[in-house]
Amino acid sequence: MSELWYVRCGDSIRGPFKEAIVAQFVLGRHITAADRLSRDRENWVSVAEIYPDAAVSEPAPTSGRGMSSDAPPSSPERPGLFRQGFSVAMLCAAVIAISLGIGHESTQAETDCGAAPRPNINFDHCRLTHRSFDDADLRTASLRSALLTGTSFLGARLGGADLAFAQLRDSDFSHADMGAVRAVGADLKGADLRHTDLRHADLSHADLRGANMSGADISEARFDHARWNDEQKCLPGSIGGCALPERQNSGS
Repeated sequence: MSELWYVRCGDSIRGPFKEAIVAQFVLGRHITAADRLSRDRENWVSVAEIYPDAAVSEPAPTSGRGMSSDAPPSSPERPGLFRQGFSVAMLCAAVIAISLGIGHESTQAETDCGAAPRPNINFDHCRLTHRSFDDADLRTASLRSALLTGTSFLGARLGGADLAFAQLRDSDFSHADMGAVRAVGADLKGADLRHTDLRHADLSHADLRGANMSGADISEARFDHARWNDEQKCLPGSIGGCALPERQNSGS
């Protein structure tokens, strides 16, 4: 069962959100270290306790700008959503919009979920479960937040593809080329990654519990804060393997 978080911005509470969505908020600096998270809306912890590298917001100005006392600060630490004059309620509404993909700008072609696989295709947010993309050429494709549970990519070419926050549970990537893919926050629980080329891939915040990585090439791959296949969370700076407290796991 997915782990869910409620998000408290000031006095406003929204959620629950899946953990991958909360990680997306943190990575995008749409919530910061001082905001609060809860499983049950009763016991709250700071974002920094769960995500130690979350952005730290600057103090709000106290005079000279006409900003309400509960408005978030205008700061480069909170780009886009955290402009002067935004209320906390507007902020949390914007967080919900991000979770639904509203207002997302893509440099790819328009999303076409029914198209045949090809390089640079845009499958963002598409539902493509239990499909076969064996040996497909999906280099530099965009599959952000796509639902790809149980889909087969056996031997596929995915170099440079964007799989950020995609649902890839129980998918088959064995013998695939996933060099330099961006799979930040992706759900790869139970995925088959045997003999997969993951060199220079970014799997920060990904969930790899139960994934089979036997024979995978993870040279220079990034695993910061990823959930490893022994259910532990990798430390920041995990390159080429999962750095765990007091020991190093090399991704066998």
